[in-house]
Amino acid sequence: MGTIYEVPDRRYWVIRADSGNFYAPFLRHAVVALGHVDDIHIDVVGVAAQRNWVDLLRALRRSEDATLEGKRRASMRLRQTRQFVEEVSIDDWVVTVGHDQLAIGRVVSEAYRAKEALIFESRSGGTVVMPYQLRRDVAWGPTVNRRQLSPS
Repeated sequence: MGTIYEVPDRRYWVIRADSGNFYAPFLRHAVVALGHVDDIHIDVVGVAAQRNWVDLLRALRRSEDATLEGKRRASMRLRQTRQFVEEVSIDDWVVTVGHDQLAIGRVVSEAYRAKEALIFESRSGGTVVMPYQLRRDVAWGPTVNRRQLSPS
């Protein structure tokens, strides 16, 4: 087995591509994205975001059912959104997973809210829309076939 090198002051993030469905547009459009706040019109990027986290949590809770599980989902969506905006940094590594591959890249932008969906053609020839608005640009590097990875 090869040596694993740790890079100081650089973190690693796994950003899921909707169970692999958006792996291709993430790579093709050089982004990673979250869809947690697409239907909520509260600013979560820039200076205004600092005062909007409580408002966002309230809005997320209204968008979920009133059960304890719904409240947990709202809190998880807030935590992941806040990490994506505030903790992921330029030059951090990101990993995203497709159906049979994973890709490794480096974050090259601050978080931003895109206005338009990404549209691409799937392997089967159909059109797929990736609507997630909260994005970061990524310089993608190598891809690895998942079958080549050790299960441990």
